[in-house]
Amino acid sequence: MQIYIDESGGFQPSDPLQQQPSRWCAVSAVIILDHKHDAALRVLDSQRASWRIREIKGRELADHQLARMVTIALGHDVIFTSVLIDMSAHSRQVVADYQQRFVRMFLGNSSECQPLFRKEVDNLAERMGRLSGQQFVQLQCQFELVDSLLRSMLLVVAQRWPEELGNIRWVVDAKQRNRVTEFEHLWRTVLLPYIEQSTKIRPTVMIKECDYRPLKRYCFMNEPGHPLNIKAVFEDLKFQASEEHLGLQLVDSLGSIMTRGANGRVERRAWANIGRLMYRRLYGTKEPAVYLMALDNAPDPNYTDDFLQFYDCVERKARTPVFREPPARARP
Repeated sequence: MQIYIDESGGFQPSDPLQQQPSRWCAVSAVIILDHKHDAALRVLDSQRASWRIREIKGRELADHQLARMVTIALGHDVIFTSVLIDMSAHSRQVVADYQQRFVRMFLGNSSECQPLFRKEVDNLAERMGRLSGQQFVQLQCQFELVDSLLRSMLLVVAQRWPEELGNIRWVVDAKQRNRVTEFEHLWRTVLLPYIEQSTKIRPTVMIKECDYRPLKRYCFMNEPGHPLNIKAVFEDLKFQASEEHLGLQLVDSLGSIMTRGANGRVERRAWANIGRLMYRRLYGTKEPAVYLMALDNAPDPNYTDDFLQFYDCVERKARTPVFREPPARARP
């Protein structure tokens, strides 16, 4: 399966001296299954050509075009997940204060680690402390997104399409062509070590009745049921320009629906069915499908009527995956 990741919005902390409307930003991902991948991209390419544009950019699409992108995704069993944060509720001081406490917490936890990991945790905390406020918020949202993919979305795939677990490939929007950007550097030096430390502390949950044998190459000891080896999981990680990849253009469009819908800047027809692409984050529960991120010292977001209508529609149509026993095999 191929996982595409992109951001929508600037993530700049707000100015507390200026009254600002809600400014929702999003980090989003789509999972396109291998057995649907080529067909999905052919349809996207045909749609792009019919619109006579070189690249599908969510912020430039009209309402009916955004709705069409949702329809294409639904027709190819695409799985979509997103993390939203209202940056109007996060001033520079709020972000800076939380960042300092976060680093202190990380350093405090390092004393509980085995000596082998203690230095890694200390180095990671130091790198987190050097990030700008914008970068720190972006990384926090990216972490929540990837954590959801590893803990929740893999459970959905394991039940419905277990064979897809044997080949996990990641493509992240590179922002700039032909050079290693600061964003890519942060992914490799901060985000992935952060995820690795998290999975050591709180391993991913697996359902014993599911077939995880295809996943064994990504597990320690090459045995399903052992913790995920994050280095192996992200072995096939690429940063590519969106104009070169229709999968990135799809997640860009769906992410744009999330931010434009949350900010009241697109009509209902664009977002009416996007919830049908989403699964609730915790398996078999009523937990929300959309994670509303907020640093714990931030004031409450401004939940406008536009936002509440959008959010309620998405959550009502999101799926709640519940484990079903596999069909009994016929006796010979």
